[in-house]
Amino acid sequence: ALFEVAEALEAEASSRAAAAGWRDSSEAGALDRLSVALRALHRSLPSFDAEFTAAVPLTRIRDIAHRNDIPQDLKQEIKHRLQNKLHRCAGPEDLRTAEELMQRFDREPHRYAGAFLHEYRVFFQELLRFFNQTDLAERLHKIKNHGATPKQVHAATDNYFRAKDREHHEGGRLDPALAAADAACTLRHELCRLLLDQSSQAYKDVALRQQLRLSELELADAAFLSLSVVHQKAEGANLLGVHTATIFEEAEEKGPVLYMLRETVRATAVGVAHVGLSGVARRSCAAVAALLHSIAEKELQKSAVSAETFMRLAAGLDQATRVAEGYCDAALALYGATARSLGPAVGANDHAVKFLAEADVRAHVAFQLSKLAPLASSHVRARMGSSGLECVVAGEGVGTLRVMPRLSEEAVDALAKAEEEREKGVTKGLILLVRSADGDEEMGGASRKGIRGVILGHAIPHLSHLAIRARQERLPFVSVVEQKAHSAMLQLVGKRVKLEARPDG
Repeated sequence: ALFEVAEALEAEASSRAAAAGWRDSSEAGALDRLSVALRALHRSLPSFDAEFTAAVPLTRIRDIAHRNDIPQDLKQEIKHRLQNKLHRCAGPEDLRTAEELMQRFDREPHRYAGAFLHEYRVFFQELLRFFNQTDLAERLHKIKNHGATPKQVHAATDNYFRAKDREHHEGGRLDPALAAADAACTLRHELCRLLLDQSSQAYKDVALRQQLRLSELELADAAFLSLSVVHQKAEGANLLGVHTATIFEEAEEKGPVLYMLRETVRATAVGVAHVGLSGVARRSCAAVAALLHSIAEKELQKSAVSAETFMRLAAGLDQATRVAEGYCDAALALYGATARSLGPAVGANDHAVKFLAEADVRAHVAFQLSKLAPLASSHVRARMGSSGLECVVAGEGVGTLRVMPRLSEEAVDALAKAEEEREKGVTKGLILLVRSADGDEEMGGASRKGIRGVILGHAIPHLSHLAIRARQERLPFVSVVEQKAHSAMLQLVGKRVKLEARPDG
């Protein structure tokens, strides 16, 4: 019943998003949060396959607990820790218990009968399937071989397996990784379309629909890894480290650089499409992905790229960055305050409570998108003669500009204290010009310490730990992507300045 409710809500959210228009609908934020929550729920539901919906599910464990070839104390342990618990109220914690026992048996197999070990291993595999912990490839093969699966899904599945096989054999290369992420996107699209098609034969089979949903979620996880390889290759190719004016004047350099830019834009388009399939900003994701794909496949294939194309590309990449930030906002709104209020009540440790939302964001394909889009955008804006600054967190702040060699909580505290003493107890606010940061630093309580904005001396992923903390603090944050901008700001150190961080630069 819970699965059916979740799917009905997902269908309703998809329908409303399609009718809501471009991302300015008042319902948009609520729909995004709903989709994030639903996708988390699906991963926690047990399997609805026929073998687990019988009157007495997982009967093998009962037989194991009554075997005559194991000690009495082990019989009692299996009976009370697993058998009774599974039959009364099975939960994911039972999988951890079963795994703990399996590890114990594997450490000292000579202490146990071979027939017992065989039966327990079979049971453990059944339990993995019961809690939907099976391998993605196994799940996809099962879907493909189901009689209700249409030909489009068959073709997309075959294409995905070919792409993954190529990625595996040519590991670490950009082209196979991008092809695998793209194939995963195509297959996810087909699975999502089938899930919404109430007239199909597949829709009538709840166990199949559950496998379809879990597969599309796991395909997003697979795309996360593939897009990570693409980002590493694009970043390692020094896309931003070469002087762009020279690049576009010298014919021998134009090909390789435009190739890397084109592939990074293609990867960004794939990332945007994946986020849209995850239920966030569906309609705008489709439009942005189509725009970027069109530019990459048509305009960036030409020997000369027009200024108008770069302007359109810059706008599309900015939209892509906001898509990634939109997922982050939805996760923070969904998990942030809720985790802080419920965490202590259920005994969760402080670290888990503090990082719940961020962990979700950094494990999502939106995190890879947040690195790919700015990487391409910085290159494009450099070609267009931009200000050399990139908005990480939008907002405005006024304060005295102070230089900080490296960002740290201790350095912020010391600077805030010194400023308070200099101003005789009156905090007028600080704008920090930070030379370097790893991206793992904390910004907790920055506003209370008088920090009104941060200018970082180098690029940083928009969904890094530091950037997420700044978003939570609503702290204006920009990064310097060209040295000339940093040099100009040094002339303003010690003066009162106003920092305006806008997504459009």
